[in-house]
Amino acid sequence: MIPREKIKKAPQTPGVYYFCRKRAPLYVGKAQNLRARLLSYFSGTLAPIKKKMVAQTTDIAWKELSSPIAALIEEARMIKRHQPRFNVLLRDDKNYFFAAITKEAYPRIFITHQTKTRKLKQPVFVLIGPFTDGNALKSVLRMLRRIFPFCTCTQTHQRMCARAEIGLCPGVCCVDEKITREIFGNWRERQAQYKRNIRAIRNILSGKHVALLSRLKREMVWASKKEQFEKAIMLRSKITALQNIFAHRAPLARDIEADRQKALFQLKTLLKLPSPPQRIEAYDISHTSGKEAAGSLVVFVDGLPGREAYRRFRVRAAGPDDTAMMQEVLTRRFRHNEWSPPDLIIVDGGKPQLGAALAALHKSGKRIPIAALAKREEELYIPGRRNPFALKTLPPSLLHLAQHIRDEAHRFAISYHKLRRKKSLLENMKERGTRRAAI
Repeated sequence: MIPREKIKKAPQTPGVYYFCRKRAPLYVGKAQNLRARLLSYFSGTLAPIKKKMVAQTTDIAWKELSSPIAALIEEARMIKRHQPRFNVLLRDDKNYFFAAITKEAYPRIFITHQTKTRKLKQPVFVLIGPFTDGNALKSVLRMLRRIFPFCTCTQTHQRMCARAEIGLCPGVCCVDEKITREIFGNWRERQAQYKRNIRAIRNILSGKHVALLSRLKREMVWASKKEQFEKAIMLRSKITALQNIFAHRAPLARDIEADRQKALFQLKTLLKLPSPPQRIEAYDISHTSGKEAAGSLVVFVDGLPGREAYRRFRVRAAGPDDTAMMQEVLTRRFRHNEWSPPDLIIVDGGKPQLGAALAALHKSGKRIPIAALAKREEELYIPGRRNPFALKTLPPSLLHLAQHIRDEAHRFAISYHKLRRKKSLLENMKERGTRRAAI
């Protein structure tokens, strides 16, 4: 078992971390805040496979990096190099993401789950990955496209596309070649620049952005000496933009951590808690006129989402009664003594929901501080206080934390309700189809 004291020494900056056994990586992950991410493995409820991984771990190592983007790319490189056992067990190959570069005169870039190029519909020159976070990969490609434009069109046009007009596409790729030659006098140079853009993106996603920056700087100096000032300015803009997305975030991370700790201390003072709450549980209910009701439990550990401990509830209470639903969800939660106990519970709603939560708490025989956070009125209710706190009167750090907790609980409840509603709709359609077939 890894001592908690070692994890507390981890930096609060972006990076990658390694769960190791006899120096061999069992698992590689990335984090925007290494310390908070590592602590989440040792506080809260873990899935069985992750418990097994932690039990087999004899050491934890980490590598601090300059930005979340650098962490994303380094994670992909390390998974590809070491192929850790638990990365495969925790995530099937089909759930990994790869950046595919097509084999065309003007290559395009898209995201795929496939690991074999022959399975893809279009010929692919190279697959870069695996990446574990599809949304992060999409964001990176969007940022890189502003610096190194590339084509996403699937067919040629009689005129330049809208993306070319706003600088996201070079314009020479998706317009008919005869028209392109008429529009661009320096067509061959633009064609060569397109290939350089694709090569640059490939290098960045492969973890070679430092070498790319050095090359761009050399090209900028050369262009200046040749008095090609427009080209030099364009290269300088690319260098600055690239440096910005890989900029070091350590000072910012420290500021964010300080605000978070301040917010937890302010919450302790406001609610008269014995100490700043380390584990906060927040609950929300989502339904459509009482149908397909869903309950959410989200967990914040040291002010950060602990997604491993999130839980969702299929609410059984009949009718559109939010208070009954909230009481049911909390009653069921309190039966799980194997789950880590919270230092604070926050429920969505006003006085009725607060009363329902207190009733469930009383039945369980537990003693846990509870508060209610009303979305519409933007008010915080606590037991024994007649008037609620208006969120706008709270200190900024505490206001941001409260809004983050509230929004995350709402998002998680809504997503499960939509899933239930979708399944119900498909089942009804299938049932109607069966009836028609019987007739």
